[in-house]
Amino acid sequence: MTEIIVKHRIKKQIKEALKTTYPTIRSALFGMTNTETAIKIREKALELGGVEVVTNNSQQYVS
Repeated sequence: MTEIIVKHRIKKQIKEALKTTYPTIRSALFGMTNTETAIKIREKALELGGVEVVTNNSQQYVS
């Protein structure tokens, strides 16, 4: 499973830029959804400095 880790201020920027909600952002960043909006959220998070983390069997690896 892949997650994207960002600070709260980045989530706020994403919320304002994409006109979405924190629950939608959280679902997208945790990889729980794969909608067009979720893809845009993940792209914006990485663009703003988010870090993609691959989790596997309770272990985390930064990619």
